[in-house]
Amino acid sequence: MRRNMKNQLCFPGVAGIILVSFTVLFATGCAPKEEKKAKHFDKAQEYIARNELKKAVIELKDVVQLDPKDDTAYEQLGEIYLKLKEHGEAFQSYTRAVSVNPENIKAQLKLGQMLLLGTKTDEARKKADMILEKFPDDVEALDCWPVFRFRRKTSRAASRRSKRRLP
Repeated sequence: MRRNMKNQLCFPGVAGIILVSFTVLFATGCAPKEEKKAKHFDKAQEYIARNELKKAVIELKDVVQLDPKDDTAYEQLGEIYLKLKEHGEAFQSYTRAVSVNPENIKAQLKLGQMLLLGTKTDEARKKADMILEKFPDDVEALDCWPVFRFRRKTSRAASRRSKRRLP
């Protein structure tokens, strides 16, 4: 008889421990998405401040996994990838930032500059025009204009040279 009572007393204790464990697990593991996102974003900022860029990339990727419409995280990923000289990744990040939020002027400008470097002058010019419509004194967008003019002149000169060579 005594043995049964001991088992009965032990069972509620084990069940209680299991119940408490599940409660703690769900309370910490199921934090709202926004809290997790903010935690990853803040951690990324800490890594950026310490110039631990690869760790910041991991945190920012976690942010966009939680919220694929976070244009700021994509923009920051682009900045970091440029610093890491991973230009393809930077281009993709800026493209995503702009597709999520076309009003993200910083991402538009960086994307335009990358297009210009990649000889996509017409697309880059459209980006610069869009920025200058909203911010006519934007120095970085204005800085693109001499390149547009230079590319147009060299393109015309090359066209004239090729026409002279034709019989």
